[in-house]
Amino acid sequence: MLTLKKSQFYKFLIILVLLICCVFVYFKFLDETGSLASSNKNQIASSRWTKKEVNKIQINETNELPILNNFNSPINSNNNSEFYRWDFWPLYSEDGKVTSLNNNLKLMFSLGTSKDLFPEERHNHAQIILYSHYDSKEWKHNGYLFPRNSALGSRQWTGTSIWHPENSTIDFYYTKAGKKEAKEVSFLQAIAKTSAKVKFKDQKLEFSEWEKHKVILEPNTNNKYYDSFEGFDEYGIVTAFRDPFYFQDPKSKNEYLIFTARDKTIGNKTFNGSIGLAKKTNKGWKLEKPLLISDKVSAELEVAQIFYRNNKYYLFFTSQATAFNKDFKAPTGFYGFIADELEGNYKPLNESGLIIASPKERPFQNHAFRIVDFTKDKLQIMSFVNYLGEGNPYELTKEWQKQNIVADLCPENYIVEITGNKTKYIRNIDQNTIN
Repeated sequence: MLTLKKSQFYKFLIILVLLICCVFVYFKFLDETGSLASSNKNQIASSRWTKKEVNKIQINETNELPILNNFNSPINSNNNSEFYRWDFWPLYSEDGKVTSLNNNLKLMFSLGTSKDLFPEERHNHAQIILYSHYDSKEWKHNGYLFPRNSALGSRQWTGTSIWHPENSTIDFYYTKAGKKEAKEVSFLQAIAKTSAKVKFKDQKLEFSEWEKHKVILEPNTNNKYYDSFEGFDEYGIVTAFRDPFYFQDPKSKNEYLIFTARDKTIGNKTFNGSIGLAKKTNKGWKLEKPLLISDKVSAELEVAQIFYRNNKYYLFFTSQATAFNKDFKAPTGFYGFIADELEGNYKPLNESGLIIASPKERPFQNHAFRIVDFTKDKLQIMSFVNYLGEGNPYELTKEWQKQNIVADLCPENYIVEITGNKTKYIRNIDQNTIN
């Protein structure tokens, strides 16, 4: 029988431990660089939105929205005429359903700024506005959400708000845009978070115990999925790392954020919009591979949302006509994809992805579409009204923009039937019927 001397045994043990450490370090390296994932045959690659699919877009009665000839704001305030308001979103519960506070008070949020500015300058000064109503026909404008000078960035862009009734707290995820003390406008973007306790004093809503605002996600140069370039691409379209949307996967119970980004995996610097994914861990939020990549199709897959319904994952976003590849013509509209698993593979609804589009005669009428109700076979969609005039506002004068801008909540929500991977726009309902 083979025996080892004591010194030999210790030498063998040391070598074994070193080998185990080397194997551990090797596999950790593979995991962090993505090599392990790429070698796994079961790994699902990020889904692509292709030119072939976008070329199938046809605007017709199943997806074209009606023209709004007369606009009446569904928001009641003494300063209606003083604010541009855009990119609206409701208060959600953790399961992705629109919810209200314990006393049935409904809340809504948007970006806003003074109308002293030219319309397209509003994005350089945006802050988040709070709205509320008790089953009335109009929303009440309550002013800016965050305490003065508390938010990060030189301005704040779109986010999502999650109600936690068990501790009367709302989590606010938002886009930190720009640098607070910068002398020139910066387009640096990151995802930030704060939270606050909700209480009522003499039936008036108040927030207290504000959490310190902090950046929870940013496109650092070391990440392998998302472009960290700041500014504009060669077509003058701003880069993206914004519009966080919270999602708790009912299958795994894991918490995620999806967001608008620019892809850096396919080697294309333009029309490379993507929908990013981050997973909450014990150490914070970890960037994961994108759910969807625009393969030379569109530069912006904005205000994305994801839902789990009918044993499927539904991914939605807005894309603007001016963000599409110049090789083809696609409308400003609401787009959707469907998959069996969270990671994909995502396939476009209606073969092209288009669900509803701004009317041909008013191509920039509606923007920043949001799901506010998703039953088994119907979607209820809100939006804001951007420009009511004909033509491209980005190619026309500031005077034209001033004359045709609305920048306010659309007074109508849109109902869309959904059956399998097909959708059909069927009717409008008053905005105040939001569930």
